[in-house]
Amino acid sequence: MKATTETRLKSQDFHWLGEPVVQHCGTYDQVAEEIPYFGRRAFALYTAPAAEDELPFLMGENPYYDEVIRLHELREQVVPVGIVSKSYKLIQHRDLFESAVRALDEADVPLNKVSVFLTLTRFGGRMALRFVLPEAFSFDPGDSHPLRLRLECFNSVDGSTRLSFLMSWYRLICSNGLAARVTLAHETMIHTERAEVPDIRALIIAGIESIADEHAYFGRAITTRIDDAMLRGWIDGELKKRWGALAAARTFLICQTGFDGVFSDPFDKQSPSQKSMRRTERVPRAPLNADNAYAVAQALSWIAGQRLDVQEQTQYMREIPQLMQALNWPAA
Repeated sequence: MKATTETRLKSQDFHWLGEPVVQHCGTYDQVAEEIPYFGRRAFALYTAPAAEDELPFLMGENPYYDEVIRLHELREQVVPVGIVSKSYKLIQHRDLFESAVRALDEADVPLNKVSVFLTLTRFGGRMALRFVLPEAFSFDPGDSHPLRLRLECFNSVDGSTRLSFLMSWYRLICSNGLAARVTLAHETMIHTERAEVPDIRALIIAGIESIADEHAYFGRAITTRIDDAMLRGWIDGELKKRWGALAAARTFLICQTGFDGVFSDPFDKQSPSQKSMRRTERVPRAPLNADNAYAVAQALSWIAGQRLDVQEQTQYMREIPQLMQALNWPAA
């Protein structure tokens, strides 16, 4: 009997470059069954065959592009998902998934205790894979809410997203994440004709070996006090510059009250820390007064996770360490 996964349709809210997304959650063997296969054919005009056992008649082929086609379980064509250059190397989502599973196993991570989150665009052209490692690969930074190490993989079969990998920290209490500071745990590549699915075992091991240092880093963040004047200056300065006035004002509201919110008056010309805000929802486990660097970073993480575009979520998450440096954390 086919295994099932918890499936959540997110099309009413979240998207990826304008296309709705669907998320599957489960064990690695359950999620594997949800990953589609793809093929390619000439980008051309086709006419229906005269008989069922004949191939479609091809005409007007474009010499520069191919068409990427999603296949169903019997490997028959279902729907086109995009066009790519003739030199484009199509890397199957399934190949990336199997490479990640193999690398985790070789790094002595017990696969039966790994939680997998698979995000696919509606027709499957873009994929985000997130492997949350077991409790043994976690630590409590000091607020009684453990951070779990997570391997993230991104791929597209239509060339719209680079193939990339990232080790990050995942806060179970509210699905927040913080991008790991370990530069060796991140790799990005384009789909050239020489592209192959890389061996990411070294990236995983680098992430695992960083646990002690990351524990110490986040522990220091909790004990690093951020006063009101420092926070306001950063909110109205660097954060507004990078993420815009609304994200800056929301971050300040979270740090001051533990609630997210929206502008009471969108035309208010005051600085983000002075804008009147209407509260919308309680941010899980956010303190009522964020007076340390770790709490501020978690507020940023919440804002990043609320971006409606999957690619923007990841990009914002990666910017958090640099934004915290602008707040003088880590201290020079």
